[in-house]
Amino acid sequence: MTMAAWPYHNAAHIQDTLLLSAHLLAAWQQGDLASEASFWRAPDWSACDAGLLLLACLVHDWGHDGSPVASSPTLEALACARLDVCWTNWTAAPAERWHGAGQVIRQVVLATQASAVHALHDQYSPRSDAHQRPQTVPMQHWLSLLMTEADVGASLLPHAGLWLTQCVQQEWHLWAAEMPLARAMPVTDLVALRRRFLTHVRLSSFCARRIGLQHLLQQGLAFP
Repeated sequence: MTMAAWPYHNAAHIQDTLLLSAHLLAAWQQGDLASEASFWRAPDWSACDAGLLLLACLVHDWGHDGSPVASSPTLEALACARLDVCWTNWTAAPAERWHGAGQVIRQVVLATQASAVHALHDQYSPRSDAHQRPQTVPMQHWLSLLMTEADVGASLLPHAGLWLTQCVQQEWHLWAAEMPLARAMPVTDLVALRRRFLTHVRLSSFCARRIGLQHLLQQGLAFP
């Protein structure tokens, strides 16, 4: 089954992720606000790094097979490998220039693995030991934060949340060949699944707050 056939991991998800990342990048370019910089500081705006984030968004689920199960190598690692193989067909840039860019993209894409998201955000979430917080987020970590926020942003929208939850649920069953696509989960079960998802969402950047993702998350937890 091709990626286009999956109910959730398809071209629409890539479009959503790219759109959210563009909004997050616009917020970054506008600059941090003093009231939002009390825990750590974002790195200075970089058009080149913004471009790397967009490329990471474009390829982060390349070849996704609908599996909800962690594997080795992970689906994210396989997506990075596909990009490495195809890069020479897309650009005339010297291999040494791609090496550095490819390393950044790999870290950003691998940050979307379920096992990595919480560890990443825990480094930059507000804590009581303020003196131990990093002063400036390293660029690769910053891009990874934005990547993971863009990856889930569309699922926070109240008019799309339950639908996307159903798409994920259908995808799991398609992957496991347990039921036909037409069979739907009861609404109460979908609500419970969505709430479980929302409790695991992590948003740490001032960009996510500025464009309203944090507000949408709080709304969803209050009224899933």
